[in-house]
Amino acid sequence: MILGWVVFFLIFSYNVFIMFKLLNKLNTAPRVKSKLVLKLEKDGYTKDILEAIRAEREESNNTAKGSSNDGRITVVRVGAHTGN
Repeated sequence: MILGWVVFFLIFSYNVFIMFKLLNKLNTAPRVKSKLVLKLEKDGYTKDILEAIRAEREESNNTAKGSSNDGRITVVRVGAHTGN
């Protein structure tokens, strides 16, 4: 009798696991990729390289003075021009 309950519990647990796994696949929305990412993937760049590019771009946006955080790097003039 106890062996029957153990087998029932194992089968039930496995079915619940499969159900959640399928629900996770159904509820996951596809990620929309930009044209640049699609071009880089077509050229053979892997996800790791794309993540490194994204991290470097975010870091350059955070550290560049005078940038408008739109992905472009702006040139900051250092020093003052003193004319007589």
